[in-house]
Amino acid sequence: MEAVMGWLHDVRSAILDDKERTLEVDKFIRQLIDFGLMTHTEEMDNGEKSGTKAKIYHIFSILFTKDPEDTESKLRKVLKATNGESYINEADRKRAALGTNDKVQTTQESIN
Repeated sequence: MEAVMGWLHDVRSAILDDKERTLEVDKFIRQLIDFGLMTHTEEMDNGEKSGTKAKIYHIFSILFTKDPEDTESKLRKVLKATNGESYINEADRKRAALGTNDKVQTTQESIN
């Protein structure tokens, strides 16, 4: 579980540090709702946040309260659907470098 939480933190950092591939937050939120990782009420709360950074922090504060392994699996699918595979790859590389790659799934495995 600790490794998964670290992976979630790494994904969040990858999104926040991204200067070139700006994540489409609205599309990301719609996918999170579709996969059951966020409710419509949480979406409305997120809409009150100003700026992309605040919205991303809010989204991940929600994700951190969910079952970590289920969240990782679904988040991989969400990121794949929103062209966020580079965030998955970056977080997986960090996990592997730390020697915590026992739970690493390839993007293809997580989609099947």
